[in-house]
Amino acid sequence: MAQEILNWNIDYGLASLFVLAVLLIYNIFRRELPLKKALLFNILLITIALADILDIFSNYFEKHPGMFSFPVVYASVLFYHALVVMIPVILCTMVIILTGRLGIASPRGRSLSLLLFAALELFILTNPITGAVFSYDYDNGYRPGPGFFVIFFFGMAVLIHGCFYMGRHREKTRPVQRISIYLFTGITFISCFIQAVLFPGLPVLCFGFTLSVLIIYIAASNTDAFTDQRTGLFSREGLSELQKELYLEKKRCSILCFTFANYNIIKTTYGDEIMIPCLSAIADFLKGDVCRRDVYPFYIHNGRFLLLKNGLYDFTKERALINARFLKPWSVFDNSFRFSPAHAYISSEIKMSRIQEVHTLINKALSEALENGPFSFVSIDEDTLYETRHEIKIRKALEKALDNDELEVWFQPIWSPAANRITSAEALVRVRDDELGIIYPDEFIKTAETNGRITKLGQQVYKKVCEFIATHDIRKYGLDYIEVNLSPIQCLNEHLSDELIAIRKNFGISSRLINLEITETAASDSPIMMENMLRLSQDGFTFSLDDYGTGYSNLMNMLSLPLSIIKIDKSIVRSYFDQSFALAAGGEGCVPSPTEGNTENSILEDLIPMFQGRGLKVVCEGVETNQMVRVLEELGCDYMQGFYFSKPLMEDDFLEYLKTKDKSIGL
Repeated sequence: MAQEILNWNIDYGLASLFVLAVLLIYNIFRRELPLKKALLFNILLITIALADILDIFSNYFEKHPGMFSFPVVYASVLFYHALVVMIPVILCTMVIILTGRLGIASPRGRSLSLLLFAALELFILTNPITGAVFSYDYDNGYRPGPGFFVIFFFGMAVLIHGCFYMGRHREKTRPVQRISIYLFTGITFISCFIQAVLFPGLPVLCFGFTLSVLIIYIAASNTDAFTDQRTGLFSREGLSELQKELYLEKKRCSILCFTFANYNIIKTTYGDEIMIPCLSAIADFLKGDVCRRDVYPFYIHNGRFLLLKNGLYDFTKERALINARFLKPWSVFDNSFRFSPAHAYISSEIKMSRIQEVHTLINKALSEALENGPFSFVSIDEDTLYETRHEIKIRKALEKALDNDELEVWFQPIWSPAANRITSAEALVRVRDDELGIIYPDEFIKTAETNGRITKLGQQVYKKVCEFIATHDIRKYGLDYIEVNLSPIQCLNEHLSDELIAIRKNFGISSRLINLEITETAASDSPIMMENMLRLSQDGFTFSLDDYGTGYSNLMNMLSLPLSIIKIDKSIVRSYFDQSFALAAGGEGCVPSPTEGNTENSILEDLIPMFQGRGLKVVCEGVETNQMVRVLEELGCDYMQGFYFSKPLMEDDFLEYLKTKDKSIGL
C-alpha cells in the first residue's frame, strides 16, 4: 500500500511538472512584450518547477535511502524549503506590478521587505546547524521543526497581504485578475495544510502551486490578450500596457507609425473578407522582414501600424524597407491592391508624461502625415506635444463637465430691425475649467464628436435651455424663442424627436418657444433627419439652418426641408463689406464699406431676397458695426446677430442685459 501511495505521489508530481514545462516552453519560444509581469511569471514557473522536482526527489529518496548519499538527500529537502518561501514573495511582487504600483512603493518598504525575506532564507539555509526548520535522517525520515510553522505563516501572511493589496487597488486591475490571486491564496493554503498536517507523505503543495499558476496564466498573465487576432501583431492594449510600465520606470521609447489613405475605401468596397488578409500580409512582412528582436510591431486599428523600440532610434532602415515594399502591389485572392503609406515618427526625446498622450499623439501625427500625401513623413516636435496635451486637458474638462452636469449655457441676443428690439437669442455651450478657464465650442465640439459624447452634450444643453424657459417667462423679456443647436450626429438618432418632445413636456413648456438649429451637414439628404424634422414640426418646433455658406449641401434639397429661418454665415456677411478698414474716431472699431463691382462678394444681395421669396426669414451673423446694421437693414435682412449687439452672455448677465438694456438699437 505504501508503495502504491509512493507511485501515485511520483506520478502526481510528474503531472504537475509536465504542465509547468509546457507553459514555460510555450512562453520562452513565443515572442512576448518585454513586460515585467511576463518575466516574473516565467520566474514563478521556474521556481515552482524546481521546487516540484526537489519534492519528487526527496520523497523518492526517503523511500530508497541507499540510492543517494545523505548530503544529497538533505540538500534537496533544504533547497525545496528555500524555493517554497520564494513563491509567495514572487506572487506578491506580481500583484504590485498588476496594480501598477511597483515604481510608487516607498523605498523603505521595499528595503524592509527584502531584508525580512533575506533573513528568512538565511534562517532556512542555516538549518543544518540549527535544525529549527526540519530534521531528517534515514531512521526517522523527515520531521518538521518549530521553524517550519514560521515559514508557513510567513508565506500565508505574504499571500494575504497580496490579496489585501489587490483589493485596495482594485480599480487598477480587472476582476478576473483579482479572482485568480484570491484563488492562488486559497488553493495554496489548502495544499499546504494537507501536506503539512493531514497527509505529510503527499506532495500536493507543488500540485496546488501548479493549479494556481495555471489559473493565473489564464486570467492575469496570458499575453494573448495583448495580441491582435487578425494580424498576429501586438495590439493597442499591449501598447498601453507596455507604455504604462515604461512610464512608471521613467524609461523612453521611439515610435514609428504608418497608415494608408485608401484603407477605408478598400474596406468599404471589398469588406473584411479582403481587408483582413491584406492586413495579415502586411503584418507578416513586418514580422519577417522589418522588425528585429528588439523592435516590437503593433496593429492599433483602422489600418494603423506601429513599431516601437526602447531608447533613441530613428527607424531609417525600417522606413526604407516599408516604402520599398509598398511600391509593389499586395496580392490577395487573385486581386492586387496598392497602398501608399504615410509615416509619423515620435522620438524618445519627446518627453511624454502620460500614457494617454501616446495614442492622442499617434492619431494627430498620422492625420497630419495623411494630409501631406503618399509616402510622406512627419516628425513630431515639442509644439505638437504641447497641442496634444492641451487637447487632452480639454477632453478631461469636457468629460468632467458632462459627468457632473456642469456645462454652462450662454445666450447671444438676436435683433429684429422690424421690431426694433431683441426678439430671440441663441443658446451657446461653454465648459469652465479651473486651469483652462472658459473653453469655447470650437475647441471641444470636435472632441465630443470623436469620443461619442456629442449626443449627451446636446441633450444637456437642450435640458438646460428648457429649464431656463420654464424658470423665466421669456415672453416678458420680449423673447419669442430660444435657438438650440443640434449636431449632425444627434440628427442621425432615430429617437431624437421622441427624446426632445419628452424633455419639453417634462419641463412643461411650449415647443413654440424653441427653435432648433441644424447645419448644412445635418440637412443633407438623410431619411432619419427628415423623419425627425417632420415629427418635431408637427409638435410645434421650428427649424433654422445655421451657418449657411460653410457646407456643400444641395440647395434644392435644403429648401425642401421644413425650415423657417436661414442663418447666413458671418464669412459671407463680412465678405460683402470691403476688407480695407479705416480706424473709427477714437480708435474704437472699424467702419467697412460695401464692396462695389465685386460679384463674388455681392452674393449676399441675392441670397436675402431669394430665401425670403421662399417664405424664409434671414438672419445675418457676424454683425459688428453700426454701418453693417444700416446696410443690412437696407438689404431687407430680418434678423441680425453679432458683437455689435452683444457677445454671448452668461444666464444672469443675459437676463440683466434684457432688463437694463434698451432693446431698441439707436441708429
